[in-house]
Amino acid sequence: MNQHTFIIETAHEPGELARIAGVFAGRGLNIERMTVAPLADNRFAEIRILSAVAEPTLRQLIKKLHKLVRVRLVEVSQVEFE
Repeated sequence: MNQHTFIIETAHEPGELARIAGVFAGRGLNIERMTVAPLADNRFAEIRILSAVAEPTLRQLIKKLHKLVRVRLVEVSQVEFE
């Protein structure tokens, strides 16, 4: 499994973080690092998550995150270690 960083923009409302974390937990994934910060207009927040995810699960995870109603952006990048 490779380490991936997920950048997720979602509504800045109660319960959103729990819904997103639930998507990871539902696939048996461990969140190794997470930061949350409101965006400039304060209606949305950016959530950055570091997690080890295998390729087949990665595609499913991205699709599931996009299906969440209040998520407006999902970006994923693989973390490279030297």
